Amino acid sequence: LPNSPKGALIEADFNSLQVEQYDTTNGILGGLNGIFNHGWSSAYMVVNQIKTDSHGNIWVLNPHEEINDNIIAIRPYQSETWYHIAAPDEYSYLPTELDFDSAGRTWVAFESRRSMENELYSSGGLKVVRIIGGFEEPLNYVWYDLVNPDILPNENVWSLTIDEQDFVWTLTSGGIQGYFFDFSLSGVELAK
Repeated sequence: LPNSPKGALIEADFNSLQVEQYDTTNGILGGLNGIFNHGWSSAYMVVNQIKTDSHGNIWVLNPHEEINDNIIAIRPYQSETWYHIAAPDEYSYLPTELDFDSAGRTWVAFESRRSMENELYSSGGLKVVRIIGGFEEPLNYVWYDLVNPDILPNENVWSLTIDEQDFVWTLTSGGIQGYFFDFSLSGVELAK
């Protein structure tokens, strides 16, 4: 489309020839803001993954989102409203992939990396987020940590998928591994 906007995420309606741009100007996505490198505040942004859940909701994974710390943007099915999930802590800036289990929880894989100033930027591993209630402002959600993170072959989790039996498969710098899981008040426990 000629003269179409450019941004981190572009939605094109080929019937009406309308183009919508989602980036830092409308607050849907974010980017670098001086945390990974104290000199970089350009709002340079990355989208690692766009995935639709079983209800038709669109999930956008936005690493390096240092402006509002919203590493996940969600647009519910047949809605124009965007909702956000902030990083679970100050060391979770590099989500790599997400997937959904049969209970509707969202599993997020993270890369482990230090900042340009050699400070912890992203601790890596797996985390799980569950939305409480429905899509409404403010969006209510809770993050769950692994109670046994050392079970992962490596803290760099590059890819994640959950199969039809709710078996969690991870690709890390240390190899591929599949896991059963159990939820408790203390978090998520993985088992081989």
